Amino acid sequence: MSEPSRGVIARVRFSHPSSGRGLEPKRVEHLQLGFTWRVTEILVRWEHPGSPEQVLGKPDLIKWWLLKVSGPLPGRPAECGEFAMEVSFYGRPPGWWITVG
Repeated sequence: MSEPSRGVIARVRFSHPSSGRGLEPKRVEHLQLGFTWRVTEILVRWEHPGSPEQVLGKPDLIKWWLLKVSGPLPGRPAECGEFAMEVSFYGRPPGWWITVG
């Protein structure tokens, strides 16, 4: 049985901790289309309560953010603006995934 769609594979760039919460997303890149968005605000964040080692290699969600981003608009990439994007990291396959809400 296949796993449900998680969105689109992405790359996330981080800034140094400023709030004592650890690394925070700064840029998000759509790997297939080459689009890049700048994170303007972290709206919500969630992290698996266990250590990453406990869930790496399993299909569990490890980190999740709801971000406000600025850049090409979904469905209208020639236009720029701000919108909300979900960014998730799963243990298997390990990697970052994005969805637009």
